[in-house]
Amino acid sequence: WIPREAAFMLPPKDRGGFITQWNHHCIRCHSTGGSPGLDEKTGLLDTSVGELGISCEACHGPGEVHIRQNQNPLRRYRQYLNDKPDRTIVNPAKLDHRASSEVCGQCHGVYIMRDEYAMKYAREGELYRPGDDLEKTRYYIQHPAGASSKERKEDFARNPEFFRERWWDDGTILAGGREFTALAVSGCYTRGTISCLSCHSMHESDPADQLKRGLGDSDSCTQCHQQAKYTTEIMSHTFHAPGSSGSNCLNCHMPFTTYALFGAIRSHQIASPNLTTTVRHGVPNACNLCHLD
Repeated sequence: WIPREAAFMLPPKDRGGFITQWNHHCIRCHSTGGSPGLDEKTGLLDTSVGELGISCEACHGPGEVHIRQNQNPLRRYRQYLNDKPDRTIVNPAKLDHRASSEVCGQCHGVYIMRDEYAMKYAREGELYRPGDDLEKTRYYIQHPAGASSKERKEDFARNPEFFRERWWDDGTILAGGREFTALAVSGCYTRGTISCLSCHSMHESDPADQLKRGLGDSDSCTQCHQQAKYTTEIMSHTFHAPGSSGSNCLNCHMPFTTYALFGAIRSHQIASPNLTTTVRHGVPNACNLCHLD
C-alpha cells in the first residue's frame, strides 16, 4: 500500500493532498462483494467485504445457488451432457465480447457511479453482477480528444488535471489498471469482436501477464488478422525481418507506453504509431522504444 497521491507520476510539489477513503474508493476493485455500509443518518461506515482481493465471485457472480445445486452429482452429470449454460453461475467466456470485457472493466476502467445509484452503492455495496450492463449504474469516462461528444468535452473542462493524470493529451491511456477504458475505444472492439478473453486467460496462464497458454506475441493479432501481409508476407507490412522485434505486431500497435506498478505495460488502445502525437503531446512513440538514436 502507498499513499494515493504517490500513485501518479508527478513531482512532490505538485501532488497536493489527495484525500480518499478505502471504504469508498479502493474497496471497489480491491475486494470482492465490498460494501461501504454507509449509515446516512449518522454518516458512519459499517464496511464489509465478501473477500479481500479478487476471487471467483468477482468474475462469475454470486455462487451460493450454484454450489448448493451442484452438490447433487446427478445435476452435475446432466450439465456435462447439456450444451445449455448453467444458469446458476456466469461463465464470462460464454458472454458476447462486450459483456465479457465488462466483467474485467468493472475494475480495469475509469468510472464514477451514476448520480442516481451513488448513494445506493454507498449503503448496499456493489450493484453490478457479471453479465449485467456495466454502464447502467456507472458512467465510464473517456478522454475528449477527437470526440464529438459535448458531454466528454464538458468533463475535461471541469477537471483537466484528472485527465492529465490518466491520459496522454492525445487521449492515449497513461496509467495502468485502465485497460478496458483503452480497449473500449479501439477499432478492434468497436468495429470488431475482440474481448479481454481473446488474449487473456484467468485459469490457464502465467500469472505474470495472464496471456493464454501457447499464445505468442503476434498470435494475439493474427487469430483475427489472417491476411498474408500479417502472416506469411509480414515484411511487406512491417519492413522488418520476420521473427524480429520489429515484426512483432504488439511492439507497434500495443507498445509499452502505459505507466504501471514497477514498470511500463502495453497500451491496450491498439493503435498505429503516430509521430504527430509525439511531437505535439510528448507521447512515447512505438518506433523510438527500439530506435533510440
